[in-house]
Amino acid sequence: MLFHYNVHSVFLLFGFLQGIIFAGLAWWRGWREDRLSDKLLAILLLICSLDIAQYMLGFAGWYDSHDAHSTFMFYFPFHQILFLGPVIYFYFRSLTNTNFRIRRRDWWHFVPGLLKLGFRLAFFLWDVVWLHWVKGLDMPEFFNTKGRLASFYQGGFSEVVIPLEWISIVVYLVLTIIHYQRYRRYINNHFSDTENIRFNWLRNLLYATVVGMTLSLLVSWLGAFVMSMNYAQFWNKFFAEAVMIYFVSIIGYTATVKLPRQLSFEPDAPEPEVAMPEATTIAPDPELTRWKDRLIQYMDEHQPYLQSELTLSDLAQQLKTNSSVLSRVINSGLGQNFNDFINTYRVRVVQKSLDQQQDEQFTLMSIALDAGFNSKATFNRAFKKFTGQSPREYAQSRMSGDLQ
Repeated sequence: MLFHYNVHSVFLLFGFLQGIIFAGLAWWRGWREDRLSDKLLAILLLICSLDIAQYMLGFAGWYDSHDAHSTFMFYFPFHQILFLGPVIYFYFRSLTNTNFRIRRRDWWHFVPGLLKLGFRLAFFLWDVVWLHWVKGLDMPEFFNTKGRLASFYQGGFSEVVIPLEWISIVVYLVLTIIHYQRYRRYINNHFSDTENIRFNWLRNLLYATVVGMTLSLLVSWLGAFVMSMNYAQFWNKFFAEAVMIYFVSIIGYTATVKLPRQLSFEPDAPEPEVAMPEATTIAPDPELTRWKDRLIQYMDEHQPYLQSELTLSDLAQQLKTNSSVLSRVINSGLGQNFNDFINTYRVRVVQKSLDQQQDEQFTLMSIALDAGFNSKATFNRAFKKFTGQSPREYAQSRMSGDLQ
């Protein structure tokens, strides 16, 4: 097979192979374990890998071979950016809701991409299959390797489609980022341990994609209106995409934590606002006050916060009520979200252990685990939030106070 190895083609080849291999692995695992998120990750990696493949093969000599390799370059649907936005959006939905499935009414998101793919197929069937293979006519352009519809696709057709692709991906990225912010409120209102379901890597991916798109648009704008840029100068844009494929494939595939069965985020479902429990001129709700007192008493007597994976649903079942009632009690009655409410108790347990210095032989992390924390990052973040000091700073201040 024709492939000239050089700096430009090899660096893109690394990203392409990385994406294709991990796409296959993710699809296999998604099919085997019935995980929609893995299947969508596979499609995402495939779209990005094909996007850099055209430039990779071009630098490998296919474009200038003036034979079937060149024809393949003109007709294969490398760039399917109209699918990219919807796939990223539904990938986020499938990660944050273990029961999420793409329904029939969701398929309209993919219609623009399918239409573009259909046009591409029609151009190939007319130029190559009908005129060249069936009727035996030579293709009239680029050393008899390209038909007129392919030229139209690269010209007037692309001038219409490319702006639509930009608009599509911007809309879906913004929509996903907005939903991600709502998701963070959701997990804080439902889970006491959020470390493995925060998906910070996905947030970083979204922001990195926005930055990458901005730079790509800037390069395209410079090439169109400021300076003349050749084929090689656009290579940097695809190299950046190859680097992104490398990291997304590894991080996305290895993020294999077993998601909680209660993880069922719906973007359109409103999350309760946290209200500070300072009554002014409004009389307190007797029912809310009764539930608040009952909750505090239960926390003190039964210490459910020592359960590391306690959720709002779990605590509601223990109190023999539903999640909506308990959420209202915590948010409106106590002025906290569920995550802060539970971690406040855990921090107090750690403080008490350090104050009494009964656990000098144990590490800070072992004390935190006994208090219900499930990870070092969550422990450090919560302790700093509620005490203003890191756990180590607090422990050292207790020790120095005793020595004085």
